[in-house]
Amino acid sequence: MELKRLKAMENIVEKSYGNYTLLASTICVAPMAAISLIDSDRQWFRATVGLHIEGSPRNVSFCAHAILHDQVFIVNNAFEHPFFQDNPLVTGEPRICFYAGAPLLTSRGHNLGTLCVLDYRERTLSPEQVLVLKKLAQQIVVQLEESMNAVALSVTLTRLHTFLDHMNFAALIEDEAGSILYVNESFKNLFPEALDQKEGDGQRKPLVEHLHKVFSEPDDYLDLVRTLMQERSKRFGVELYTVDERILELDYIPTVDNEQFRGHIWIFHDVTEPRRTMEQIERQKMQVVQAEKLAILGEMAAGLAHEINNPLAIIQGQAHRLRLLFRRNALTSELVEGTVESIEKTVGRIVKIVQGLRAFAREDNQSEPKRVPVQRIIDDALMFCESRIRNYGFQLRVTPFPPDLALWCRPLQITQVLVHLLNNSFDALQMNPGPNPWIEIQVLHDGNYTTLRVVDSGPGIPRDISEKIMLPFFTTKEIGKGSGLGLSIAKGIVESHRGRFFVDSREPYTTFVMRFPADRGPPPSFDRPLN
Repeated sequence: MELKRLKAMENIVEKSYGNYTLLASTICVAPMAAISLIDSDRQWFRATVGLHIEGSPRNVSFCAHAILHDQVFIVNNAFEHPFFQDNPLVTGEPRICFYAGAPLLTSRGHNLGTLCVLDYRERTLSPEQVLVLKKLAQQIVVQLEESMNAVALSVTLTRLHTFLDHMNFAALIEDEAGSILYVNESFKNLFPEALDQKEGDGQRKPLVEHLHKVFSEPDDYLDLVRTLMQERSKRFGVELYTVDERILELDYIPTVDNEQFRGHIWIFHDVTEPRRTMEQIERQKMQVVQAEKLAILGEMAAGLAHEINNPLAIIQGQAHRLRLLFRRNALTSELVEGTVESIEKTVGRIVKIVQGLRAFAREDNQSEPKRVPVQRIIDDALMFCESRIRNYGFQLRVTPFPPDLALWCRPLQITQVLVHLLNNSFDALQMNPGPNPWIEIQVLHDGNYTTLRVVDSGPGIPRDISEKIMLPFFTTKEIGKGSGLGLSIAKGIVESHRGRFFVDSREPYTTFVMRFPADRGPPPSFDRPLN
């Protein structure tokens, strides 16, 4: 057996091979790395970084799959991978999500195991990282078979350092005492004065502490790095601001082997430009959303005219009737009271329409969600467009549903989506009404989900259109009659509420679906959509 011939289990130890896992962890920015050896029944982890298990049965091993390949084997997200989602190393500790393993191929053509890097989150590797991981695995085998001399190792490390020098993050590796093991060129460029700084008494601090003058809050920075060095716990994406208004994200990885601390890895990412670009995109996105809301308000103008003109006509008629009865001396207290009550109710309806219109136009998209009856959402939507639909001769129906049914949501955002869907149905039926045209709002509840469906008697949406209809700027309307942003924005709104928004192409009629988590008491987290 090749493992026994090379005595790999005895020879591959941290003292001789720790640099490979440390470099693999650093280059791939991974919190865990190991040399894994595979025998007939089990895998063994040797020379590990961040892993505190000695091995596992072969039948649950990622590396047992990797050694079947001659290239780097990568699993971007084990939680969703059909082979690994039930793996005990995924469902239990250490809860592996990402895996990349380069096979250890000997000169005789046997795969001993892998050099692998692991992470707790979904991710991928760049082509350069994949290449270096493969080269490192090859070098491990070279050292194992030929007892590679110090010169060859020095050349390899020089090549690896050259690679690190071309990475776009600043990397600093320190030992457990804070002495510098390695800095790359990006680090020197990001912190040009750091390497020359010394303590006034001649005693050198860890280099990472010398960086404090770079940051706008130097005391807070020192507290942070000293806490990390003391606690020796991994931290990723810590946001820091420099005195020259840059934004840096700090990743800290302590190197630990078998509970023995080995040192610190500090990685600084300059995210100033990407962050500012994203902020600009978010501002533009908000402007687009507001523009689309105003466009929807324009679409609703005709319906609103009917909604307001009808109660105004009622008030005018009631006032004219009072005048005639007064001239005929036919007024009674009961008649006056009833007429005034009718006018007050009609005025209240107009006030509600105007208030709803103002709230719809002004709502802050970041307002706090609240528990809202579904009936209120539907009533608010119908307030904007019911008269327009009915006055055109289309039927408008709402299916019965429990009166206490509620959603956790930003209500005016969901109203915006519902109004847009109703107006889309109205526009579609105008172009192709067919016999007895109708629009229906369906409300379904199964205990887990609350679903709102807007269905119309149109012939449905062709498959080639339904696949594109949610894309920004895609529209089937005539030029000048639609921006193509409405459904894209609607989808974003629903997904921001952990919901799903889609066209149900299985239905014979045009059917748009909004599906939300059922109301079960406390407000849900709106940070991700439903699966």
